[in-house]
Amino acid sequence: MCLPVYHMEVKYLMKRSVLKVHRDDTVLVTLQDLKKLDDIYYDEQHYQLKEDVPAKHKFTITNLRKDDAIIMHGSIAGKAVHDIAACSHISPENIVHATSTPGCIGRNKSLYS
Repeated sequence: MCLPVYHMEVKYLMKRSVLKVHRDDTVLVTLQDLKKLDDIYYDEQHYQLKEDVPAKHKFTITNLRKDDAIIMHGSIAGKAVHDIAACSHISPENIVHATSTPGCIGRNKSLYS
């Protein structure tokens, strides 16, 4: 039996476990609860989680140094309070809130002064 195309698309989307909202983001958003050591494949990259990450939370896709910007939705959303290893859960314990004007990444130099 052939399924209509829209059913196949929904099945494909349901298997996805993460989402990158904007191409400049330094995090991925989880679409389901993920466990430590889960292997995630996204955009031809492999990530192995360092800790559990609940659904709708985020994890880093690169190593971040203290004071590095956290980019979400294409804008600066926070900065690291200490070094954060790639594939780590982003939470209020390891970032502080900071913002930039949408679409102005790299131009808001006053954020770190």
